[in-house]
Amino acid sequence: MKILISGIEGYLGSVMSGVLQERGHTLKGIDTGFFRESLLISPVYQPPVIHTDTRNVSVSQLQGYDAVIHLADLSNDPLGMIDEKVTREINYTGAVDFARKAKKAGVKRYIFGSSCSIYGTQSEELANEESETNPQTMYAQCKLDVEKELLKLADTSFTPVILRCATIYGVSPRMRFDLVINKLVGDAYLYNKISLDNGGKQWRPVVHILDVSQAFACAVEAPKNKVHKEIFNVGSRNGNYLVSDFGAMIKEEFPNCVIRVNASNNDTRSYKVSFEKIHRLLPGFSSRHDVRSGIMELHKKYKEIGLTKDLFNSYHFTRLKQIQHLLKSQKIDDSFHWKLTDKK
Repeated sequence: MKILISGIEGYLGSVMSGVLQERGHTLKGIDTGFFRESLLISPVYQPPVIHTDTRNVSVSQLQGYDAVIHLADLSNDPLGMIDEKVTREINYTGAVDFARKAKKAGVKRYIFGSSCSIYGTQSEELANEESETNPQTMYAQCKLDVEKELLKLADTSFTPVILRCATIYGVSPRMRFDLVINKLVGDAYLYNKISLDNGGKQWRPVVHILDVSQAFACAVEAPKNKVHKEIFNVGSRNGNYLVSDFGAMIKEEFPNCVIRVNASNNDTRSYKVSFEKIHRLLPGFSSRHDVRSGIMELHKKYKEIGLTKDLFNSYHFTRLKQIQHLLKSQKIDDSFHWKLTDKK
């Protein structure tokens, strides 16, 4: 199939493009370039990229594709709080407009990268795709609102598929050290300590980056009647953990590190999620990775590349820091549009 991926130069897009290419698909990307230079390791596969903001994409640029995968947004809760008005413009208004243009361009299948963060806080044992949502941040609220608009666009010629991803972990060419497992392993490796905020008592569902990439590939490839207007939580059946569980598993990998528990409780997000539906109903999908092996994989890669404290703390690999850097250096304006033509 011919597939267009927005946000292809991000943490997930950099891995997903290789997975889809290995499965025989022809790819092209759209990316504004905020994280183009945030390379920790060389990408396995680099498809051609249209370097533009998704807010500026024309209908003609979306023509000729069998499927569009939309990943591009301001991609975590802290980043979404820099300016909630801009977050809303990009993550909701821009995302819905992008989908409408894709439909007008004749794209048949549209895969939207949503998030389990829309569950926010949950009182029930496991939140499934029909559970009430409780978004705690603008980032999560935008995801939920885009989902609703996408489902309205569905018809016989346009199939939206919504994938609500758990918190991702694992190695990527464009690494993120602001994701919980990636960060905690880095802290153990570099500082010989693990700091657990909020007592480590929040529940977090997590999923390996290759399992997420596989889920998107399966959503693209599945028969229409299996995925039309469907919502899937993306994760492993045993993917729900307390944050303190991550600390305990990482200490097994780094026996000499010290676990420090901070009692402050300024994060209200805590939720457990059911991933039964995707395993039962999405053809070809199965989660193949677990947290312990993921921790070992991260440790191996950090050691292999000689990860340093300077690199680990660089603005390049933390979404909030990178956007703050681009704003401070006046490379992007207050609406997060590039000021400079070279986009560097």
